[in-house]
Amino acid sequence: MARNFLDFQQVVPIVNFADHNGVAIDGSTYLLGDAVNMQNYNHATIIIVAGSMTGTPAVTLKQSLSALLGTEQALAFDKVYINSEYGSQNEYTETTVTSDTFDISATNYTTYIIEVAGNTLDRADGYYWLRLNVATDANSNTFGAICILSEPNYAAGPGDMPSAII
Repeated sequence: MARNFLDFQQVVPIVNFADHNGVAIDGSTYLLGDAVNMQNYNHATIIIVAGSMTGTPAVTLKQSLSALLGTEQALAFDKVYINSEYGSQNEYTETTVTSDTFDISATNYTTYIIEVAGNTLDRADGYYWLRLNVATDANSNTFGAICILSEPNYAAGPGDMPSAII
């Protein structure tokens, strides 16, 4: 039987593709993506697809004790892969991240990939939840994001992957 991609990965939409200008959640200065639970996974790939951008919002990652807001702390990461050649080539440039933050470019139709190893979360203290944060501003910024969870802690069979949103 052939292996299918979705038999061994979970794909979770974490930010709907829309114009997110000035959007804030709970009075914060960030658009908070939906949280995903990495307790049963050892790797996450976050893919941000930017459409029409007039601002340059900053991107950070957070880890938390639950899907609820209020228990977040910063999650360190040091690189992002960027492809700004939409439609012409599939080449991603590895770019160093400074202070666990990078800016989405004002260049339209750029794709960003962030790789997160499960062991970078503070699992010993119960931080299993991963969340994407994007700074808000008054500009028109159209983007969306998905998270692909992989490397499950156990060999699940097709269609038997542990939930990422619990």
